[in-house]
Amino acid sequence: MISRREFAKLSGAAAGAAVCRLPRALAEYSSSNSPLLEFGYSDVSIISDLHEAQLRETHDVLMNLSEDSLLKPFRTTTGTKTMLDLLLPRRLANGFPLWRVTTPSPGR
Repeated sequence: MISRREFAKLSGAAAGAAVCRLPRALAEYSSSNSPLLEFGYSDVSIISDLHEAQLRETHDVLMNLSEDSLLKPFRTTTGTKTMLDLLLPRRLANGFPLWRVTTPSPGR
């Protein structure tokens, strides 16, 4: 059985040997391979049913996002009223009512 100390020494030596050979390996790799070429979106196809379903579901979610809810933080910082503020003044951007927390008075 190898001790932790011996393992640390051996792994340090192996790492040092790898670092010494790294520049030569990188030079060989870069000289033998050509750079990657750009390709268009039309060159990509999704053939997996699972990935196609995920793409459709994600697209549906993104297309059905409420623009007013997305812009509410920006409009709030500028002091502009949103459509939700005009239609539902006591509701949050997600449509849920704004509940006011009340504590019982000590006399009750």
